[in-house]
Formats: sequence, C-alpha cells, structure tokens
Amino acid sequence: MAQQLLQGVMPYTEAHSMKFPGIYFVYAGILALLGQSSSAIHLALLFVNLATAFLLYLLGRNLLNSSTGIVAGVSYAILTLSPSLQGVWSNSEHFVVLFAIAGILLLRGTQRKKLFYSGLMLGCALLIKQHAIFFCLFGIIYLGAKFVSKPQALSFLGIGLFAAGGLTPAILIGLLYGFTGNFADFWFCTVQYASEYVSMTSPGQGFENFKYNFAPILESNYPILWLALMGLASVAWVKNASREYFFLFGFFACSFLAITPGLYFRPHYFLLWMPA
Repeated sequence: MAQQLLQGVMPYTEAHSMKFPGIYFVYAGILALLGQSSSAIHLALLFVNLATAFLLYLLGRNLLNSSTGIVAGVSYAILTLSPSLQGVWSNSEHFVVLFAIAGILLLRGTQRKKLFYSGLMLGCALLIKQHAIFFCLFGIIYLGAKFVSKPQALSFLGIGLFAAGGLTPAILIGLLYGFTGNFADFWFCTVQYASEYVSMTSPGQGFENFKYNFAPILESNYPILWLALMGLASVAWVKNASREYFFLFGFFACSFLAITPGLYFRPHYFLLWMPA
C-alpha cells in the first residue's frame, strides 16, 4: 500500500486493510528517503526503537530520576530485540509507541504549546493504528485529574489546545479522503469492517489467546517483567510520589487496554504495553 501511495494511489482504493492510513504514509516515507529495500525498513526500525528508548529515558527522568530513565530506556531497547514480542519485525506498533511516548512526555509540561503538541503526537499515534485510542484516553484522564486537583495549574484553554492537537490528524485525513472522493472506502475499511472484526472473539477465547501469547513473552523476558511488577508494587513503600504513581498506574492500565481490541492478543500487540 505504501508502494501504491508513492504512485499516487490512495490506500483503501485498490488495496484494503483495517488499519488507519498513517502507517502507509510512514512506510512510503521510509521507502522514499532510505530506498526501497528490506534493509531500509530495518534501518528505519532501528532509528525508531532508539528514539523511543531515548524518549522513555526522558520520561523516567521527568517522573522520578535519571536512573529510572536509564533503566526504562535500556529495558525497552532489550525488549524490542525479543523474538517472542516480534520486536525485530517492523510492525505498526513500533511507530505507534514512538508517537505515543512523545505525546505522553509532553503531557508532563505546563506550557500550553506543549499540550497542543502532546495532543498532536497522540493523534498521529491514533492515525497509525486504532489501538492508540487508549493512549489518547490516558491523556484525557490525566489532564482531567490534573485540572480537578490543581485548577490553577491548567486552564480550559490548555485542555482545548490538547483536544485541538489530537483532532488535527483525523480532520486532515478526513478532508484528504473527502477531496479525493474516497471517503466511503476509507470509512468502510477502517470503521465499519474493523468494528465487525473486533467483535468476533468471545471473552473466554480472548483469555485463552492472552495466556497462549503472553506465556512465551513472560518466559523469555522474565527478569525485566518481574522487575517491572516489583516497580508497580513499590508504591506501598515509596513515599511522596503519589502523583507520579497515579501517572504510572494510569499509563499502565491504558497501555494494557491498547492491546485488548478484538481480544486477539497477537505477540506484537504487547509492544504497546512494554513502555509502561
């Protein structure tokens, strides 16, 4: 579909997929800038994973301290090498995580301009794959809680700028498909068909899918994942960090929800949960 896009053919007209079109624009950019080869795709994946690890370092440093940031960034870099997570395949989840972590990092800022760019980054993550809606939800919940607890630190204008940034990518892509006369194809593939697809699996089968796919991930990455579990439990003895833990628990819960649509729990879906 990226090849077709480079030839001027819009996604969903001659080829079909349930994903939002952002990933095809990303791939078209990779092929145009780095060359049309598998090596170019893997090189782009390397840059994306390194950039995400660096953003996680900045987020950990912002939340707690530099040591936290270093461990988070290095751990994520190791997890992206895990075959059980399909970490060395250039799936859309890698690109979702890059934009999502950038947006979540900007949430920590107090400047209104940062809130607009935070929403914009999360909107770009959603444009790559629908699962990212839960990262957007986290941003809304976090800003709402921040407004309730400290209204003097956040205004309605700031929340409005965040919403405007988040809606911008969706509005632009809607206008693009509207002007090209392909909106019906876009809507059918990414909304109508996708909504049917995610309703096919029963909760019981979904639980079996989770156990089947998460077991090898846990087995091959258990030192990092068990340390992460201890980190979650540390709220019981670490004092004066309630705001940071509210942020982390919300991030953890919404990241888990991001892997649940359809209840398929495919291995690469778990990449969305790993930064938290």
